[in-house]
Amino acid sequence: MTILKHLTMVISTLVPLLAAVPALDASQNTNVDIYTKSDVKEVIQRIERHGDEFKNHFKKALNNSALYFSDSERDRVKNWAEDLENTVDDLKEEYNEKDFEKARRKLESALMIASGINRFMLRNYFSEDARRSWEILRDDLNVLAVAYNLPVLSNLVVTHIIR
Repeated sequence: MTILKHLTMVISTLVPLLAAVPALDASQNTNVDIYTKSDVKEVIQRIERHGDEFKNHFKKALNNSALYFSDSERDRVKNWAEDLENTVDDLKEEYNEKDFEKARRKLESALMIASGINRFMLRNYFSEDARRSWEILRDDLNVLAVAYNLPVLSNLVVTHIIR
């Protein structure tokens, strides 16, 4: 019986307090970034430029890497870099033609391709130029992902602990 009295007292205290809390309104959220069409266009131009830089640095680093990659693995990630560059070019074209829905789909495709490259870059060591150009490109892709309310690419390196 004392537990029931205690529970009743807690509930009777909390209900008025909860009723006094104002409802959260999305318009009250001050942490929302708003991007204009010109902001998005500028980011897309940066992504296109940085994509070209990354592809060149990445291919050079992959060819000169002391790490062993099978021919099929090397070809696969080179193709990802090519596919990413081509998809970003298509994204820029769709956005410039003001077909924003097609541009969004191209961005989704670019982010899917980039996620594979991102995992590969986070798990392997490459030249400073390749690493830095990937980080810049990934950051630009993440800005655009946020603008379109899409998931961002991780920058966390996962290490394994061997016991």
